[in-house]
Amino acid sequence: MRGRDERGGAALLGIAAGIRSMTSVAILSWAAARGHVKLPASTRALDRPLVTDALALAALGEYAVDKLPFTPPRTMLPSWAFRTAVGAGSGYVLARAGKGNARQGAVIGGFAAAVSNYASFRVREALIGLGLPSELAGSLGDAAAVLLSLRAVRR
Repeated sequence: MRGRDERGGAALLGIAAGIRSMTSVAILSWAAARGHVKLPASTRALDRPLVTDALALAALGEYAVDKLPFTPPRTMLPSWAFRTAVGAGSGYVLARAGKGNARQGAVIGGFAAAVSNYASFRVREALIGLGLPSELAGSLGDAAAVLLSLRAVRR
């Protein structure tokens, strides 16, 4: 992945991380474990089956917890910072895997996650305001994060 593809992939993973924090890294790990993304040695732990399984469980857990009524909003600082960091990390790893500019991938992924965090929160609020049940609106976010992440790692 070079140039525009690298930046686009980092942006897609960042957007996904802003919607659901663990999805981008879980799908990146899954793609690496299956040989779709060749990780550099410094991030090779992501392609181990135990890590891939743990990240998938974390993503599934997040999907469930997100639908609970007492879950705090993602716009709170700790959540926003975590999602931004995951987006930056995912963008960094994908850029390194493509032998591209890792710093640029991190900046793009982190920025995309930060913006997506607030934008997806507002979209969900709007959908609920239109009468869509909160759980369904949240499930649409789950699906969007998965599809964006899959697109980012597709070659």
